[in-house]
Parts: sequence; C-alpha cells; structure tokens
Amino acid sequence: MIFQYLELNPGEPIEKYKELLCICFKPEVYISRRALKHFVESRSREMKLKSKEEVLYYLYFAVESAESVILNYDSLIKQNIETKYIYSKHFGSELKSSIRIVTEMIDSHQEVKSIHFQKNKKATE
Repeated sequence: MIFQYLELNPGEPIEKYKELLCICFKPEVYISRRALKHFVESRSREMKLKSKEEVLYYLYFAVESAESVILNYDSLIKQNIETKYIYSKHFGSELKSSIRIVTEMIDSHQEVKSIHFQKNKKATE
C-alpha cells in the first residue's frame, strides 16, 4: 500500500479512505488509509533529496515499527485528559533518528493522527 500511495499524485483521492488498518492489538491502535496516505505524501516530500529506494525503506520501516514504538516506547506523553498520546522511540542503529507517533482516542481505540521522523533526537522521558 505504501508503494501504491507513493506513486499517486499529491491530493489524488483513494478508495476506502476511512477504512481502518490495525497496527497494534493491545492497546488497539488503528490508522486510516487517509492518514497512511498523508504520512506517505508528507514524509516523502521531506525526503526529496533521497533516492526512491531510501524513501521506501524509511516509510516501510516507520510503518513496520509502529507496533514496537507503541509497545516499547522511550517516551510517552499523554495530553488532553488522556485522549491524545504521543509515543516516541529512538532507532539509532537503523535510522539514526526517532519515530514519533501521535494517536487520539476514538471510541474504545486509538487512531494514528501522524507519524514523524525526529532526526538526531533521542526520547528521554
């Protein structure tokens, strides 16, 4: 799906954009296809000087590591009376950066609102 979204033009509509994809079972965390496409578009623009292979590697790594970030975080910040969670995990040897995932409680599960790379920042909390 990441490769497909990378091939689309920015802003191009996708099918089933509200469909939720599970990235973690306990706690239940989902990402919508729309949020995943936004992640692919935004982060690939930020990495415009990298090769397509490097961009794909970073994007796949971030999505594949999402469960690890949520379950084995280095930092967790709870905001807005525990409706918003910000997880961070440092991946020094793999990326030389951290991955930050922002989620929001919706009904009885969390939904990913954004995924970011944080260059040279190690989570310390």
